[in-house]
Amino acid sequence: MKIMTTSASGQSLKIIPREFASVLKVTMRDNSTNETFTYENINTDTSSFKNYLSFVNQDGYVDSEDNSILKEGRFYDLTVFRSGNVIIFKDKVFVTDQTINQGNNDYYNINSGEYTTDSQEAMNDNDYIII
Repeated sequence: MKIMTTSASGQSLKIIPREFASVLKVTMRDNSTNETFTYENINTDTSSFKNYLSFVNQDGYVDSEDNSILKEGRFYDLTVFRSGNVIIFKDKVFVTDQTINQGNNDYYNINSGEYTTDSQEAMNDNDYIII
């Protein structure tokens, strides 16, 4: 699974494709809305990495109105094509702006930013109100 941010700008992705060829187009399908977006302005780097193919969508992952299609906490299906519309890679993409680094024990937190308190005293308040 790949992780991307909500940024509309082009993001570099490294993949291990079925065959090493220049990327012709990329499709992203939003699993929540079942909407598919196709991108064809792809810059492929086949020489920098031994086992990987790196590519960047130069136009960014945007809709027809130049709004980012990548929404926080959503999953997308990524399909990568070479010339002749031959699929060379398929994977899931998860979108988050959280910093994830498992080496530093920074994991994805589904409740990040949801539960906040004004002070340390409020965090230790164990009062319950029953209506």
